[in-house]
Amino acid sequence: MLRGVPQDVVYQIPEGQREYLFEMLDDSATFASYNRQNFTQNNDGNLVAPRYGMTSDADLTISVVAFDLADNGNPIAAIFPTFIWNTEVKIDNDAFAMALYPNWEVVPGENNLRIWIRNMYGD
Repeated sequence: MLRGVPQDVVYQIPEGQREYLFEMLDDSATFASYNRQNFTQNNDGNLVAPRYGMTSDADLTISVVAFDLADNGNPIAAIFPTFIWNTEVKIDNDAFAMALYPNWEVVPGENNLRIWIRNMYGD
């Protein structure tokens, strides 16, 4: 896989994203962090994070994996978000946005959006 990614994190990254990371990142990329958050839909259709101590089936799982890179000696963080609907939904006008820390910049380049659709049989 990729250098420094703990095995338990490898298992949590969706297969399609693992393939993408393997294709896109070179040997200089080192694992920085991974975070995952589950959300449920309330009766109004809004997404809410479960309260501490509550267990529930997640309607939506958002995860982010980050790698440290270097570009001509300048440190760069490569951040790869993923969202997975765990309930049957129709993709219509879904959006994914990220906020950056002050003084962080987005490096311009190729925009990528890959959608993997899996049916109830896992196909």
